[in-house]
Amino acid sequence: MSQEVYQYGQGKVEIAPIVDGVIGAWRWLGDVSAMALAIEEAKFSHNESYSGEKSEVREIVTGVTCNGSITLQSLSAENVAQFTRGTNTEKAAGTVSEEPLGTVAAGDVLVLDDFGLSNIVVIDSTGTPATIDPSHYEYDGYNELTFNSLPDPAPTMPLKVSYSHSAYKRVALLNGQKGEIALRYKGINLAEGNKKQYVQFYKVSPGLLQNLELINNGQQLAQSPVSFKPLKDTSKPADGELGQFAQVVTVGY
Repeated sequence: MSQEVYQYGQGKVEIAPIVDGVIGAWRWLGDVSAMALAIEEAKFSHNESYSGEKSEVREIVTGVTCNGSITLQSLSAENVAQFTRGTNTEKAAGTVSEEPLGTVAAGDVLVLDDFGLSNIVVIDSTGTPATIDPSHYEYDGYNELTFNSLPDPAPTMPLKVSYSHSAYKRVALLNGQKGEIALRYKGINLAEGNKKQYVQFYKVSPGLLQNLELINNGQQLAQSPVSFKPLKDTSKPADGELGQFAQVVTVGY
């Protein structure tokens, strides 16, 4: 093989939770547009004091640190929850019957409990409830009703609303605990005949999203960089063939 080996990689990045030292199920992060690793030495040097030139005569390495980064293009609920230490919940499509709206006045904007609503029916609180004509209110397509007017004569309060709602996912940001993960890259090197590459970091401390772009005016999709720090996996033998930090595999070298 040529001594010149170039890198132009594409591939999938996957993560798996580590609980009590056991790696769980792997999950693909979706489109990741960049991935890199920086390895640095922590060190100091000693300068001699006998020649008058104060030349460096020793360099002492005190440790090694690794820092990685990936750029997420896929901002799925699962990815946002993972990298904001949040929790992700899913709600199946369903129906709600007579959710209370309280006492309503013209101009009120009311926030409902669910999203993606249809079949909206608003009633009052008379013994035989009267239905409020939909011309009196607007639905914003998310979870709000705006009452522009009320019937005359005024309906008996409180008003109540029934509706169907879509399935949806909800992420509560920054309400979870930081945990360790395993991270692996399964890719190909386009610069070397599409040779397969496999990189696995055994134990990783994941960072937070460095930004979460929500409005874009440029000519590219939102990108969310995330840092990660590979840690030493002391459950693996220090003199083992695969080391304690990571392995890098090139197939068909």
